[in-house]
Amino acid sequence: MPPKFSGIQKEVFGLYRTILREARKKDHLANNNAQSLLSLWSQSESSVYYARKEFRHQAHKVPRNDFRTIEHKIRHGYKQVKLLKMPGVKLVSGA
Repeated sequence: MPPKFSGIQKEVFGLYRTILREARKKDHLANNNAQSLLSLWSQSESSVYYARKEFRHQAHKVPRNDFRTIEHKIRHGYKQVKLLKMPGVKLVSGA
């Protein structure tokens, strides 16, 4: 039987997928070629690599039972996705 996830877990999974999808779009536009997702995960200059690393970094900073902070981070994450979708944004980067 597949595991049952709570609503907040499903939101986090959905946010993570959305972030990776948008970061991959930005990498595709910047490189003008199709690369596999696995190769983008390992390239430290790719948006997918940075987004994945930052998501995990933020996730490790919050205890699993701190729902208020998790909900705040989810709202902040969706705001970041909204900014990432803007046409003027070329790459996701920490620099």
